[in-house]
Amino acid sequence: ARIWIHGEGGGGKSALAYQMLRAATPKKDKTTPLPVLIDEDWSGSLCEHIAGNLKVDDRVPTPRMVQIMGARGWLCPLIDALSERDLTDGKGDVATLLTDHGFKSIIVTSREDLPQRRVWESFQPLSPGKLYSSNVRDYVATYAPEDRRMIVARRIAPFVSSDSPMNPLFMRFAIEQALDSEITSDSALNLVLRYVAKLRTDGVDMNEDDMLRAASVAALESVREYYAPREVNVLQLRGALNVEADGDPFLDAKKRNSVLSALIVDVLIDCGLLQRNRSNSQNLQFAYDPVAEHLAAYWISQHVDREGFKELREIFAENPEYAIAGILSYIEREKVAV
Repeated sequence: ARIWIHGEGGGGKSALAYQMLRAATPKKDKTTPLPVLIDEDWSGSLCEHIAGNLKVDDRVPTPRMVQIMGARGWLCPLIDALSERDLTDGKGDVATLLTDHGFKSIIVTSREDLPQRRVWESFQPLSPGKLYSSNVRDYVATYAPEDRRMIVARRIAPFVSSDSPMNPLFMRFAIEQALDSEITSDSALNLVLRYVAKLRTDGVDMNEDDMLRAASVAALESVREYYAPREVNVLQLRGALNVEADGDPFLDAKKRNSVLSALIVDVLIDCGLLQRNRSNSQNLQFAYDPVAEHLAAYWISQHVDREGFKELREIFAENPEYAIAGILSYIEREKVAV
């Protein structure tokens, strides 16, 4: 199986890939390939990175062993979010698994369409189905218990469009939030802000406003260089948080004591907003790229006069194809209330 799954951020690419692998590799069938998830940046060859992911205790296969296993069909790498990887030539690295190593099975998810070069001819392009009002009921049935589905359906009604496709990630947020309370807005940004607020549990010693502020700073750092979410280094993020704290310190839950940037980073990781690169713990990425894009757009919209933001606005105005550019334009055009 050589599959290329493409579509918008939050459109269900990863969910489709995971479900395909679950269906294709039942635990009791030892003749099927072993799935290997690659959802972080890598350095060196992709074969070396896959080998590192197959480490058990102190044992790890060599890259040559990985090549042989891939060529025999014993492995199926899932390269998740390839278009969001901060690599010199990510597509070329994946192509090498085909041209030089003869991997029989590879699944890729990407916001970009399948490349048209000859090396990719053996790949089957797929795209997740659109989420319309006609199949929202099935979606609710997946994420809400049976005895709450009528309540949830009523509460998410403002977010359900009758004539245009909806983003599955934000619909899931809406359903999960509707299990707790009313949905008062059809804005994806409000769903994101409520999602971040809910991540702040009783064990998080930072007040709600500063939690959102820290998350927004992290989001801006993740999109600053490529204008789409990428991994961000821990030290880079701490530096950005320190700069923000110089003007307005981050405070604990009781708003009495300041919180160090190192502790803030730990909070964002522990609550699940950010994830560590498994092979390089100094690099972090957002669990959901569309969340990073909405938070970054929100942060820019709230600080029109900040140094450097004017340049970002000009870049987004000139490049409306960036997802964050469309989000920022919508927030400011519709004057989205938060």
